[in-house]
Amino acid sequence: MLLSKTIAQNRLTTCMKVDVTSKAPLRRLLLPTLLVFAGGAAQAAPCVSGVLLTTVGVNDCTVPAGVTSITVEAIGGGGGSSNAANGGSGATVNATITVVPGANLPMFIGGGGGPSGVGGLGGGGGGSTNVNAGAVGNQIIAGGGGGAGNFAAAAGGNGGGVAGAGGNGSGYLTYIGRGGSAGIGGLQGGHSTGPSLSTPGGNGNGGVGGSGTYGLGGAGGNGIGAGIGGSGEDFAGGGGGGYGGGGGGGYYAPLGPASASGGGAGGSIGPAGVIYSTSPGGNGAGATAGGNGATGQNGAIRLTFVAAAPGPVSVPTLSEWSLIFLASLMAMFGLWQARRRSH
Repeated sequence: MLLSKTIAQNRLTTCMKVDVTSKAPLRRLLLPTLLVFAGGAAQAAPCVSGVLLTTVGVNDCTVPAGVTSITVEAIGGGGGSSNAANGGSGATVNATITVVPGANLPMFIGGGGGPSGVGGLGGGGGGSTNVNAGAVGNQIIAGGGGGAGNFAAAAGGNGGGVAGAGGNGSGYLTYIGRGGSAGIGGLQGGHSTGPSLSTPGGNGNGGVGGSGTYGLGGAGGNGIGAGIGGSGEDFAGGGGGGYGGGGGGGYYAPLGPASASGGGAGGSIGPAGVIYSTSPGGNGAGATAGGNGATGQNGAIRLTFVAAAPGPVSVPTLSEWSLIFLASLMAMFGLWQARRRSH
């Protein structure tokens, strides 16, 4: 009798014993916890249809369930003005892209180019606005408008030209900044007293707009992938950022301010079926007679899509209920067996 009681106590002690020195139980506990945290990374807010987004900077969103295509309206930032000429308008790009439900959709809204400031400077170019940038054949880039030069005929170039080309700036002969196009930066305007001090626009996605010639000027608007507008300089405007940045305007010294030239607009791109245009009403800043210029309007993005209708609630069939009942019985039997063995 005493022997059987001792054996029973040993069995109970063995069942209740936990090896606290072993790392295996700890790993079994930690692994599910780590998986939960790994799968719980923060996601962007769901994409919303029909709302105009205007906050400059990153605006990523998560594609809703059931949505496989989204129609996009993207507007590049407008160019900054001087006290004599208007900044160029950013491009408007309308196109439909393919998307994956649950995936992150990268979006960035470009800022407007800065004003000319004090001292006869040129306005800054607008930044590019981008959706899904870098996805060849499925990206949208709306180029920014060119910055104005400090002369009445020195307006910045408008974005959204034929095949997405950025418009040239206005001004004197070969001293205007050229617009970017097809990923190639526009040429800078010349300078009469030697090599041009203005810069060409950068190549590729998010090409940087070139700066105008001389001194300091209005800051360029920001855009993703370095797609910022170039700064305006003394009299000449900066180019807009985009798919190929616009070139900066130049300056012909013998004519003085009368030769000041605007910067070119940034280029744009979209998938098959894309429509390019200049922003409705123009979002480049207007001239401010006797003032210091004005900042171009920021870009914008509007998404349009049809959300999937919720599906019917699934109700288990008779055979499925049978399987559920059988599984429950087996689980109960397993628990009974385990308790019996423990005693």
